[in-house]
Amino acid sequence: MRVGCVIVSYDVPEIISRAVNSIKGHVDEVIVIDNSSPRNPAYREADTLGVTVLHTGRNIGHGPGMDMGINKLNTEFVIVMDSDTVVKDPSIIDDMKKLMGDGVYGAGRVIQRMGVDYLHPYIAMIRKEYYLRHKPFINHGAPCCEAMADIKDKLKVIGIDMGKVWHEHRRTRERKRI
Repeated sequence: MRVGCVIVSYDVPEIISRAVNSIKGHVDEVIVIDNSSPRNPAYREADTLGVTVLHTGRNIGHGPGMDMGINKLNTEFVIVMDSDTVVKDPSIIDDMKKLMGDGVYGAGRVIQRMGVDYLHPYIAMIRKEYYLRHKPFINHGAPCCEAMADIKDKLKVIGIDMGKVWHEHRRTRERKRI
């Protein structure tokens, strides 16, 4: 079972290396989609990390970036991961693999959004074959909404405990509520 990872990055030189280094030794292939402008200091940061980097030269958005990376990977399964996510315990990859049976589109954090089970893309594993048969990830905010609506009642998404990863935006929101 070959697993690749797509990380979409936009002007985050201080965190992209954290994300990439937390996963690159635990998957078969990593692609960073760098949406930074060539004039931005972040533009070449990912090039130093020993993974494939595709520079878009402009911000094409999170969903289109994930779609680009998914289409470029040569793996059966794909982990989509935000640049502000860190894998603290790589056994989460095995946890997700075990859930990827027939009829399972993906595994990760599942929330209800717009009446469907929404697979949150801050870190999730999807079966590439199923992804390519349905609507692609689009937009920036909630990039998977149309894809999740398209697979509703056709394929499953399975929620798992996200305690083995650290997601900066989520942690920031939690701190603000305290």
